Formats: sequence, C-alpha cells, structure tokens
Amino acid sequence: MKNFFNKNYEIILYLIFGILTTVVYFIARFLTLNLSKNALLAVAVAQILAILFAFITNKIWVFKKAEKAPLLTQFLKFVAARLFVFLLDFFITWLCIEKYGRFFINFFALNHLNYQSGITTFPII
Repeated sequence: MKNFFNKNYEIILYLIFGILTTVVYFIARFLTLNLSKNALLAVAVAQILAILFAFITNKIWVFKKAEKAPLLTQFLKFVAARLFVFLLDFFITWLCIEKYGRFFINFFALNHLNYQSGITTFPII
C-alpha cells in the first residue's frame, strides 16, 4: 500500500485537491447566490475562488517538481487553461437561468416538486 502511494503520490493528491476544489466551488457559489441573488455573480465568484484554491494547493502540495517559469507566468498559464471552463459555466448559467429559466423549469417540471421536504429544506440550498 505504501509503495502504491509513493508511486502515485501526485495523482492521488491531484484527485483529492480536485475534489476539494469542487467543494470550494459549490460552497462559494451557493453562498454568493444566497447573499446576492445573482446567478452570474455567483458563477464568477465561485470560479475565481476555485481557480485560486486549485492553483495554490497544486503549487504547494501536489506538484513538487520545480517550475522554472516565474510564479506570475505559471499563474497566468493556469488561469488561461481554466478560462474555457469559466466561460462555459458562465454561458450555461446565463442561458439556462437568466435567458430561458422559465423554459427549463417547465420542461423539467421543477415547479411541481415539493420544496418543503428533503434536501431542499437546508438553508444553503
């Protein structure tokens, strides 16, 4: 088991911090949405915090090999790589919530769900 961990150290830590980045994203998105009631602002804040969290944790704990490029260059490359996901998330949120929210609520019959029971009773949701 120890040999497996040593052999796959970076992959295991990358997966763990990837899951934690997703948790950071969802907490930031739900909190921002609850405070601002603005879905697009929630996406932007959550994406920015998730990108910062992922960069910092990957830099400190995951990838131990020294990168020769300056830290700012590394950060800008990392952000550029994540920019597509940021824009895709922003576009899907705009399309499905801001532009055609009523359509998707009716299409998936979300207006017929009982929001007074189950997981939807948690204040953060």
